Amino acid sequence: MLLWTPAAARAVRDLLTLAGGRFLMGTEDPDGFPADGEGPVRQEVVGAFRIAPTAVTNAQFASFVKATGHVTEAESFGFSFIFAGFLTDALATVSPAVAGTPRAYCAWSGTRLFTEAEWEFAARGGLEQKRYPWGDELRPGGRHMCHDSYCNRYRVAARTRNTPDGSAGSIGFRVAADLPVGGAAGISRAAG
Repeated sequence: MLLWTPAAARAVRDLLTLAGGRFLMGTEDPDGFPADGEGPVRQEVVGAFRIAPTAVTNAQFASFVKATGHVTEAESFGFSFIFAGFLTDALATVSPAVAGTPRAYCAWSGTRLFTEAEWEFAARGGLEQKRYPWGDELRPGGRHMCHDSYCNRYRVAARTRNTPDGSAGSIGFRVAADLPVGGAAGISRAAG
C-alpha cells in the first residue's frame, strides 16, 4: 500500500499545465537517427496535460522511499553503477531508478509517466520543427561547447533511453499527470 503524504502532494502541485494541441513530431534532419524513432515527421495531437518542470530530484525520491519503504530494482539486484562523487552524504543511500521504480513513484505521487508525444510537444515549446528547444542554431558556451556529435543529442527530436534492466547516474525520470475532470482552467501555456 502506498501512502499519500505532503511530499507526494507537492510533486503534483508543482506540475506545469500545457494546453495540448496539434504539432509535427519527429524530424527529417540529416543528423537525426531514424532508427531511434525520430522520423518520419508526422502530425500528432496531444490533449491538455501536466508535466514536471524537472526530473524527479534525489530529495523527492528520498521522500518517496521514506514514505513507502520502496526497495529499488537496483537495490534488489545488489548492484547499481553510480559515481560516488554524484551524491551528497545524505543521498548516498538513495539508488537511481530503473524500470519499475518510476511506476511505483508515480503510483505514490498520483502522477504518471508522459507519452513520447507529450514529451516532444513540451520540449518543442510551441516552436514548429526547430532543431533545438530554442531554435535552429547551437548556442556557444557552457555545455554546448562540446563536440557537435554530442550536442546532436540536445535536438528536440533526439531520443534517449535506458535499458529496462539498467540504471545510470545521468538518467532520471520526469512525471506527468492528466488534468482533473473539467480542469482546463489555469492553463499556463498553449503550444502548437
